[in-house]
Amino acid sequence: MSLIQKIQEKGAWIIFIAIALALLAFILMDSFSSGRGGGLFSDNSTLAKVNGETIDRQKFENRLNQIQQMQGEQASREDLSAEVFNYEVRNVVMNQEFEKLGIALAGKDLDNAMFGERPPSFLAQQFTDPQTGVYDANAARNFIAQVRKEKNNPQVTQTLQMIEMGMQQLSEQIVNQKYQSMIVGATHIPKWLVEKSVADANAVASISYVNVPYTSISDSAVQVTDADITAFVNKHKKQFEQKEDFRDMSVVTFNAGPSSADSAAQLAAAQKLKQQFASATDLKSFVDLQNNSNMAYYDGYISSKELQDPLKDTIISQPVGTIVGPIVENGNIVLAKLVGAAPIADTVHARFLIVATHGPDAQGQTVQFRTDTAARQRIDTALALVRTGTSFDSAVARYSDNRENSRLENITSSQLVQMGSPELSNFLLTGNVNESKVVKIQNGFLLAQITGKSGSSMGYKIARIVKPLTPSSETISEASTAANHFAANSRDAKSFEENARKQNLPVMPVQGIRQNDYRIGNLGSDRQLVRWLYEGKVGDVSEPVQIGDQFVVARINAVSKKGLPSAATVRPYVESFLRNEKKAKMIIDTKFKGNTLEAIAQAAGVQVSRADSISFYGQMVPGIGMEPKVAGAAFNKTIQGKVSKPIAGNIGVFAIKGEGISAVPGTNAENIRQTLFQSWLQQIFQRSMNALVESADIKDNRFKFY
Repeated sequence: MSLIQKIQEKGAWIIFIAIALALLAFILMDSFSSGRGGGLFSDNSTLAKVNGETIDRQKFENRLNQIQQMQGEQASREDLSAEVFNYEVRNVVMNQEFEKLGIALAGKDLDNAMFGERPPSFLAQQFTDPQTGVYDANAARNFIAQVRKEKNNPQVTQTLQMIEMGMQQLSEQIVNQKYQSMIVGATHIPKWLVEKSVADANAVASISYVNVPYTSISDSAVQVTDADITAFVNKHKKQFEQKEDFRDMSVVTFNAGPSSADSAAQLAAAQKLKQQFASATDLKSFVDLQNNSNMAYYDGYISSKELQDPLKDTIISQPVGTIVGPIVENGNIVLAKLVGAAPIADTVHARFLIVATHGPDAQGQTVQFRTDTAARQRIDTALALVRTGTSFDSAVARYSDNRENSRLENITSSQLVQMGSPELSNFLLTGNVNESKVVKIQNGFLLAQITGKSGSSMGYKIARIVKPLTPSSETISEASTAANHFAANSRDAKSFEENARKQNLPVMPVQGIRQNDYRIGNLGSDRQLVRWLYEGKVGDVSEPVQIGDQFVVARINAVSKKGLPSAATVRPYVESFLRNEKKAKMIIDTKFKGNTLEAIAQAAGVQVSRADSISFYGQMVPGIGMEPKVAGAAFNKTIQGKVSKPIAGNIGVFAIKGEGISAVPGTNAENIRQTLFQSWLQQIFQRSMNALVESADIKDNRFKFY
């Protein structure tokens, strides 16, 4: 619901959206704890169990719906689903830990947090006086009390739900802060470590070195076997252990996007539409009709500083009335018309008086308060009094349906768009301070008075017609037919590969797909294809599936159970590293001859080089790049003036000779201590939570429902 609708219904509701927007940021903050999900539920309602405690499916759905609704159209339900589930699991695990430790909400913890000196952002932003910076706790209390009184009013239900979510989140943060305080109290940075860290931070080294690059040996001369990979994986089990099953597949795609002929035909149609656009008298109706309500025309000014139009520079450089386009932009055909240009304020302060014609009663039913004529007479009387010197507050007290004297502070042109009234927006942005105006709104009339303005820039009205560039039915049919033909003749892994090769179709691997994923690599989201992947067996070939503007035919390549992955699964990630390991041995055995850098350089056919100002904490070596082993060895006192043993680095094999270690004063000991302390705390918090989650007994039933 837009802000202007809140103003239209009752004055107190002007703050609902402001609180909702603040709550969005507040609620989505990552925290350790949340509501417990236990209870006696049937298997049909059990989404998961964490150490025997239930995450109820309906409660999960409610939380997911609320967060998606708050985030709006830009939110992907698929992405949010995974985030919310992980969040709920962490909540249960951490709540169980809090219970063991005896950490809980006590006494007036929540009251003090909401109405004390450091209120949460979703209340502080709305109930802090912008002039004095003082938080009005009583106003916040009264507002929440008012919303609760009207809990049966459907027009405040969502606001009440969001406030309750915010209070729950705040409760969770309080308990979490108590847990964190225990960790903070147990964390100590010893003096010796600070002193050593200061010395290390100030240290720099210089070296001479020889580098024989891995590229000096052809890749074809070195083979990495499955046995090599398996041995490496077994040696680094913690690094490679999979916590859940994965599956790999390969896909062949058939493009169903607009063809060049489709684009040409639609651009030609847009050229004809451009002529109608230029002559349209009812611009809003014309634009809204062409955009199919996906992008309604807003007849209000927007500051050039806030204008987000990709064609902005082209459009505003033209005379008013000019139409830019048609232009293809992000898969759309765009026509943009510069409708108006005028200087406007950067920010505006205003106050409002509302005379409603109808609105909700105590039971939430819409009723008529007065006729349009009566409402207009009433607000005109108020306007006349204000213009003859009566204070605005007095007029509000006598005539307004919003006794709270609603105000807006530091409002920008982009924020005014949310109010949904271009007439009001244009008046506020272009009017004079202390000027007043009556504006018709959906549920009555609004009297606005400008109380302050700051800054100035050019404002523009731009009308855009945006039409998706779509494939023709012939294009879609052609792609679908090709995909179906391929799938019908590729019912096993062998024929899949052969047909792809014959038709010169790239076979794209998609690896590491988990059971509860929605996204298929870079192709997009298709939950049914993931389900097929987990219901089939290796070698199965799917029927064509349309994902976005492509038809996809998939083949199951591998099934990886939780635990250590197969060599085939890991090969793309470790093959290059293991190949370089083998090259390093070959280089050392054949090219590193002699006891001096000069002798080694002569034997290997390379030059002796030098690197200065190497930082102890840095991994970059000047003139070489990211070589942490070389950077670390530069500070080894045993090789100062001596040649080191061969060092297998990232780009080649090195031999170095230390040319000196010195100090560059400047690092503050207290800064180092604080940096170490904060780094330790962050790692402890994260690792403690991860350890608890990883050790938890989690029975995930999401695959049964989604």
